[in-house]
Amino acid sequence: MAGQALIGRALLAVRGTHNAELRLSSPLESLVVEGEGVVGADLTYNGKPWRIRARRGVLLAAGGFEQNDELRKRFGVTGPSKWSVGAPGNQGKALLAGMAVGAATDLLGKPGGRQVSCIRMALQRLRSGCSAASL
Repeated sequence: MAGQALIGRALLAVRGTHNAELRLSSPLESLVVEGEGVVGADLTYNGKPWRIRARRGVLLAAGGFEQNDELRKRFGVTGPSKWSVGAPGNQGKALLAGMAVGAATDLLGKPGGRQVSCIRMALQRLRSGCSAASL
């Protein structure tokens, strides 16, 4: 399942539970780590800092880095970002935040059927039973 379809289904499921609040246009600034686990995220919402605390885990589903020329060069993706069909917001912020707290990465710079980067992240420092991915 492609990233957009996966996120679309996840958003429908979340909306259907009436147990969650969706806030769009809230860029990730960093992950919150306590002890050995990622327990939340610092975001910007309506121009102000905002911290989310997670109860069960943190899922990063935030696109790739197709629009970031520095990361493209670092991970061996050919061509400039202006040639990419990726969303303008795909700057790799979630990838960098995960790596900053010790995430393992795989498949960086490998095309996923088109000239974009596939990223699979496993945050090794998450509490047991939690998972994370950047799609």
